[in-house]
Amino acid sequence: MALPSNLFTTAFQHQKLGFLMFLILIIMVYLGSLAMAAQALLARTAIVWGHDLEGRFTVEVPATFKEGAEEHKKKGEKVLAALQKIEGIDEVVPISREEIARLLNPWISDEKLLSALPLPFLIDVQLISDASHDADKLKKILSQEVESVQVYAHAGWMGSLMGFVRG
Repeated sequence: MALPSNLFTTAFQHQKLGFLMFLILIIMVYLGSLAMAAQALLARTAIVWGHDLEGRFTVEVPATFKEGAEEHKKKGEKVLAALQKIEGIDEVVPISREEIARLLNPWISDEKLLSALPLPFLIDVQLISDASHDADKLKKILSQEVESVQVYAHAGWMGSLMGFVRG
């Protein structure tokens, strides 16, 4: 069945579709503006985070039940001393046991359980802006001091976030 050629002309003349079309247009402009603002905010946040995390690593000396707290602390201090000798590293900050416990609190809120667990020795490392170290290179250097050391680059997961923002 074909629509009459004057269907919309008649509707607009009687102003039956005019207000509806105007309302739909206003809603679409509002939603489009809202989406653009959200995208700009996300992009800005990702850029700021990316800049802050560029050249930043976390070094972990895992704890085991076999070794005592003092032995584990000595291993952590050994890695800390080795990091301070590496050229191209701007800042080396050990993360306190209290800070680690605070970070674990959403998952493990029982104080007794948390104090019984062997927590890793964590070190926050910031490179100088033109340094060419990567996680594998740092791990290779630090493994000479302590075998089980782990190095995590923050830029790796930042790439996933940037992909999400671009999408």
